[in-house]
This record gives sequence, structure tokens and C-alpha cells, in this order.
Amino acid sequence: MTWATKKFSRSFNQFFTIKEYDDVSGYVVKNVSGYTVTLKAKMNTTLLISGACSIASGSLGYIYYTVNSGDFPYTGKANYEIELVKGNERILTETYPLHIGRSI
Repeated sequence: MTWATKKFSRSFNQFFTIKEYDDVSGYVVKNVSGYTVTLKAKMNTTLLISGACSIASGSLGYIYYTVNSGDFPYTGKANYEIELVKGNERILTETYPLHIGRSI
């Protein structure tokens, strides 16, 4: 995934669909209703973002993070994951690559 191709003065929403693995059906949409959802992005060991996501449709696992100017001060390869918390339950997605084309 590539984010941020130029400097900008307004924010934009980056959408995600959260899925979980089921032994019978494979990957299926996870209902994220009632979860607190956080996007975490790192470049090497530097935490770039630990920011709240909004739930667009909980039953469809559809969430978004609002990317703002200054969120990604560096260019290059990074990684991100999404954390879901509900009560004592904490779920981390797999870690995915993120390419930051230009700092924003």
C-alpha cells in the first residue's frame, strides 16, 4: 500500500476492511462493532502513528483512519497494523508493508 504521494493541506480518509480467518470459510469479515480501533504505523523502531480509527460499518468490518498533514514525517518503507480492543480482548492484525512516497 502506498500513502501520501504529495504534500497536502487537507486530510483524507484511508479505509480498511477487517477480516479474520475461519477454518471452514477462510477469511471472513469481522464484525468490529463495539471495538476501539487503533492504527499503528512504524518505520524501523520509530512509531509514526498510534491513532484512533473510526468505524464506518461495524458489521461489515469497515473502518477508516483520517490521515492528516504531519502524520508521516519521513519517506520510505514502514509497516502498519491495526489493534482492536473490546473489554479484556485485544486483537492485532497481521503487520502489513506501507510505502510512504513523500513526507506529508
